[in-house]
Amino acid sequence: MRSPQNTAGQLQAVLKFSTQGMGHGHFDRLSLSVYDHGNEIIPDYGAARFLNIETKRGGRYLPENKTYAQHTIAHGAVVLDQRSQYKGNVKYSEEHVSQLVKNDMSNDRLQVTIAADTMAYDGTKLSRSITMINDTDISNRPFIIDLYHVNSATGHQMDLNYPFFGDIIDTQFDYDRPVNKTVLGTDNGYNHLEVLAKGSPKPNSTNSQFTFLQAQRFYSITSVTDPSTELYITQTGANDPEFNLNLQRQYLIRQPSGSMNHTFVNIIEPHGFFNPIQETVTFPKSAFTDLTHEQQGDYDVVSFKIGEEVYLYTLSRKRDGKNNHTITYNGKSISWDGPHQLIKL
Repeated sequence: MRSPQNTAGQLQAVLKFSTQGMGHGHFDRLSLSVYDHGNEIIPDYGAARFLNIETKRGGRYLPENKTYAQHTIAHGAVVLDQRSQYKGNVKYSEEHVSQLVKNDMSNDRLQVTIAADTMAYDGTKLSRSITMINDTDISNRPFIIDLYHVNSATGHQMDLNYPFFGDIIDTQFDYDRPVNKTVLGTDNGYNHLEVLAKGSPKPNSTNSQFTFLQAQRFYSITSVTDPSTELYITQTGANDPEFNLNLQRQYLIRQPSGSMNHTFVNIIEPHGFFNPIQETVTFPKSAFTDLTHEQQGDYDVVSFKIGEEVYLYTLSRKRDGKNNHTITYNGKSISWDGPHQLIKL
């Protein structure tokens, strides 16, 4: 997805639902990468390899390619029970492919892609919808609504990972930093992530927010959270004796063990600017508040506020081609034409 090009640059998003990619492919179905103005914001890790640099094991793939880079946790995707997709088995993964559910790029104002996967984890359907919104009447920068549905017959620990480049600016949640080095897990790439901070939503709050600065722009991830949600900031480098891994940080949102059906709801928002020459800052804080989500059958209903204005984003996840839709929101009947709509209330 690409927003229209303008003087502020171009926001781009990639939702990956392709095949495995042969022997060195990664277990990263339904992963998200985000780029802005030519810079990586939420990156895809890529391979653990120093190409043709002989001092790094002859320039070949490094051991960490199999122990970290190929694993799901190295990417912007959901991980269940700290296990990589498709059991971490390349041959099994090559037999299956994710499915495109819906794709609509016909209007720059609302670009939507939905993809699903039913084989990455046994008895579980994963579905992710990415919507890029470009409406200058709402925001002077485009933004992304990210909805990730997990539906399972059994309970799981669910981790949604957002790798990011940049400096941490603000966290609208409470956290503690461990005194001693703590590693996030024991295998499947978790063994290479050092825990920099562990947090939880603020009391009586249904939203958490994480803001970082990259390439002189601010970026915020606003999330729907509940009291059971755990929030982590991690960094590569654990169990990496030869310093083979690229230094990269991650913002991880966790629903603890026992969750069966859950939707991760996030808005990814570029905003503001930092001028290091003039030493000035504009709009360093997120404009979004009061983010909520309802699921009404096959409809996603997302509401949020920008200033005092309330907006409703409605999305049909069915492929039936139906044009007219109706839901009930706060006791009121709301209708719209087309598979999705952004409505000012």
